[in-house]
Amino acid sequence: MIKGLAPLEFSVGTTFAVSFLLCGFLEYMTSYVLEKRFHARWWDYSQKPMNLHGRVWIGNLILFGLGGVVIVDLINPLLLRLSEHMSFPLREIMALSLSVVFIADYVMSHFVLKLVKTSVELSEADDTEAISKEVRHIRRSFIERNESLRAWRRSGQRQRGCGRKRKNMLPRCGKRLRKTLNPQEA
Repeated sequence: MIKGLAPLEFSVGTTFAVSFLLCGFLEYMTSYVLEKRFHARWWDYSQKPMNLHGRVWIGNLILFGLGGVVIVDLINPLLLRLSEHMSFPLREIMALSLSVVFIADYVMSHFVLKLVKTSVELSEADDTEAISKEVRHIRRSFIERNESLRAWRRSGQRQRGCGRKRKNMLPRCGKRLRKTLNPQEA
């Protein structure tokens, strides 16, 4: 199954170079696509020496190369040996679980990035630092609201009538939820 990759074994130097180049290309393209799609720069290396358009920087590329060597030459052989001792159904369950986590992460990231895109478009800030400050504020607000929602669920208010499918209960529950999430508006 995984043994089909064996003919592609490289020396440490080749592994470093391939990791360096592939991760550098991926970082550059990710920065470019995120900037074009969401109209914001997520990182900017323009103040660092030896950068390419502020999107990639030699320091991180060296770390990517070293990380690739560690993963390919140290971690991957251990994981392959470990997977040989697992049953096929267990490997399937692990793969499915990881897929669910990755999909959930993608959906959540996309949702948050849409919020950020909307606020950046509405922002009057014109430099990266000001936009970054606004993005951090949005992130904190999102986390606080998410924690408030969890607290509301744990508080038992759902069991006292909220969440039932009766039409007359919905406005009361929505008002209670709004009050929990934004106490200053209540």
